[in-house]
Amino acid sequence: MTGGKIAALIFGILGVLVGAALIAGATTILTEDRDDDGFFISEGYTFAQPSHAIVSEDIEILSEAPSWLIDRITDPVDLRIQGTSASGEGLFVGVAPTTDVANYLSGVAHHEVTSLDFDGSTIAGVDYRSVEGTAVPTRPGSQTMWEVSTEGAAVQTLDWSLESGSWTVVLMNADGSAGVDADLALGAKISNIVAISWIVMAIGIVFVLGGMYLVYRGIRRASVLEGGPPVLDLRDEAPPVETPSVPKETADKS
Repeated sequence: MTGGKIAALIFGILGVLVGAALIAGATTILTEDRDDDGFFISEGYTFAQPSHAIVSEDIEILSEAPSWLIDRITDPVDLRIQGTSASGEGLFVGVAPTTDVANYLSGVAHHEVTSLDFDGSTIAGVDYRSVEGTAVPTRPGSQTMWEVSTEGAAVQTLDWSLESGSWTVVLMNADGSAGVDADLALGAKISNIVAISWIVMAIGIVFVLGGMYLVYRGIRRASVLEGGPPVLDLRDEAPPVETPSVPKETADKS
């Protein structure tokens, strides 16, 4: 087998694999359940700790990236936090700059979420880091630092469009008391995700078809060159051309 045939087979197989991966990813997105607002949403999970607040780790979003890149990445993405207090108390959920949250909770006992483990759309587990403190915080709703926030006794829904910067998500009782216990679902939405998925699927199909063609050509041409039937050269098999003989009498008369 020549180098060209080997290359065709290799690139063909790679094309099929890449195309299959693109098709599988697009299919997953198109068939994944979304809520009425287009958010991919997780199953509910209970976040509970005896301290005054449960906060996320610092969420760093393109703080030093150029503005044109920030707009293209953050504008289409929205996050959703939806939940209610499991104890029936008023629930507060807010997003604020990390430095402001650190100042607000300075000296206050709270827990920081260090990791979230997902199993598909289900939150399988949460790891926390405990921060000690003795101070009693003021009501979170009285603060002016929040980029977005919501509070109340009924089901609360917080939607946040991503922005560049360092951010922290805060979960508290609405009155700031200790003992946070809330059932939350987390979600995300990307604008035009359906159209993007169809485009990705079309690209995947092109890769698969192109890869299959290269594999076919590589195998077929290798078979002809190495193990196929011999090529018949008609010139070797053609009978010799005989010159017609001239009768002797006709030759003497002439």
